[in-house]
Amino acid sequence: MKTIISVLLHSRKKGAHQEEFNIIQFPSGEIGGNFSEDLVAYAEQNASQIENVILTVQGYDKDTLFALALAKEAIDKLIPQKSTMKTAVFGFLPNARYDRHMFKGDAAALKVFANLVNAMEFDAVCALDTHSNVAENLFKCFHNLPQKEAAVHFASDPRIDFLVAPDAGAAKKTEEAAKEVDKPYITMAKIRNLKTGEITGMRILDDVDLTGKAVMILDDICDGGRTFVEAAKHLREAGASRVELYVTHGIFSKGVENLLDNGIDHIYTTNSLGDAEDRGLNQFSQVTVANIE
Repeated sequence: MKTIISVLLHSRKKGAHQEEFNIIQFPSGEIGGNFSEDLVAYAEQNASQIENVILTVQGYDKDTLFALALAKEAIDKLIPQKSTMKTAVFGFLPNARYDRHMFKGDAAALKVFANLVNAMEFDAVCALDTHSNVAENLFKCFHNLPQKEAAVHFASDPRIDFLVAPDAGAAKKTEEAAKEVDKPYITMAKIRNLKTGEITGMRILDDVDLTGKAVMILDDICDGGRTFVEAAKHLREAGASRVELYVTHGIFSKGVENLLDNGIDHIYTTNSLGDAEDRGLNQFSQVTVANIE
């Protein structure tokens, strides 16, 4: 997915300037980058009065980390003052799912990623709806923007009767959103083949009657979507008349059709991985993409 890095320079006295960092792809495959002449002029004229610089990363690819380092180096050259607060904001935090050693001999990807970001010497690092709280201990001055900040706008729909945590890992976040919108929630559990790790089914852990009810599944990431397809199937077998899905970060590696054709009535997500038009998501009336900027 294409990486977009935007910068916001803010001064209480001089106003603000915002633009995208121009990432250049050379024929060799290497990348470079630069800011516009307008940003350079604004920075040079107001450097001593710029209080905040925010670099926002949207999407990710193999060059995301290096592109961010390029943008930070360019900013540091223009605005070297230590008094200026410089913050990196990730819409989607890469490697967040690989947040620990899984077996002997592997690399803890999020730890490595955090070490490299920390080396850029940002004053703070923020991310939207991180997969776990491990990131808080890996990044310097880290702040997680919780799932409920983006989800409650959709979860508060009066047509939704229950919120659903698709597994135990999502239960705490779902509970927080449910409290915010004053709705009941239920938790599901995955049934796996212990030999292959394949999800073979789901079960509802709570004793509730879903007959004729509309439910919304809440989670942070949708990759291929197998979990949500299985959850929708079981929720409908339990009587649910409508199943909607909210995921903060919609990777949709198997396409949104895989979900819409297999029990999900509507998908809600954010543009943390790119704008709806750029990703072709605006072609689906059953997909709503919230702008998190």
